[in-house]
Amino acid sequence: MDLLNFKDELIKHLQEEGYWAVISKAEKINYQNQDTIIVKETAKDVVGISYPLSELYASYCMNYNMDLCISRLTKALINMNEESIHYFMDRISPEYLTLHVCDIDTNRELLSKSVCFEVTPTIAAVAYIDIPTRNGNASIRISDNMLSQLGMTKKEALDRSISNLENSQFHVKHIGEVVKEMLGKEVPFIDRDEMPLYVVTNSLKMQGANILATKKALNEAVLRSVGEDCYILPSSIHEVILVPKSSGMDVASLKNMVESVNEAELNTREKLSDNVFEYSLSDKKLLLATGEEKENTKVRGRNICRI
Repeated sequence: MDLLNFKDELIKHLQEEGYWAVISKAEKINYQNQDTIIVKETAKDVVGISYPLSELYASYCMNYNMDLCISRLTKALINMNEESIHYFMDRISPEYLTLHVCDIDTNRELLSKSVCFEVTPTIAAVAYIDIPTRNGNASIRISDNMLSQLGMTKKEALDRSISNLENSQFHVKHIGEVVKEMLGKEVPFIDRDEMPLYVVTNSLKMQGANILATKKALNEAVLRSVGEDCYILPSSIHEVILVPKSSGMDVASLKNMVESVNEAELNTREKLSDNVFEYSLSDKKLLLATGEEKENTKVRGRNICRI
């Protein structure tokens, strides 16, 4: 069965079992033009589940069992019981507002429907509700339609998102410490002086690159680690790497490093940018690094993105 027929059969089986289902384009960062299936108990329900169609089809192609695909969807929906729905609905409030960052060109269509602002000419920050769960955070993107539920204007939502983010916890560690945590042992060739690379993320290690959207937290992280002007490598949407300018590394080499990692090691959904940025401690500016000394764009933090 090809993908087109699989879509039709999947919808047909779900409807026969009494569920409301529709195929829709994913409206998530870095998911542009990817089909998902949305399943609810009824069309009027506020909450349902959204599942990547490509993953379901890949599962089907392994055993050609449509019943297993249906079971995966309906079990997920059943697990979202009334208690969990109330839990999520009660937490759609300003207290849980935050920001996620993404590449502008890759997500231009999504950004046009989002509450967002421009961090640099290539990176945007998007307002989200992040709700704590046992498995991390459940994220809901703030659209214009959700502003009325929050009782806020765009500016108020962005201001509160930035304020919440500035009060959250970011962690800065030398890359040797990070590798040690991953491997469970010291790596002798990673010397702090010879490899002055510092990884910045949050306690969940999810969406930690959003530190770029808050001038206060970014400035504190740079002060705590390198203590001087530095380059910033967007290693993923979850973390960034700080490299002191005194290390002597040039922008072209750093950019090649970022591009290579993005191409070979990163899932497309986790990619942030192929660019390298630089941060000035003296004037608190985040710039697109070109290898030349010139004025560029400040972290704005209050301007709604004109995508």
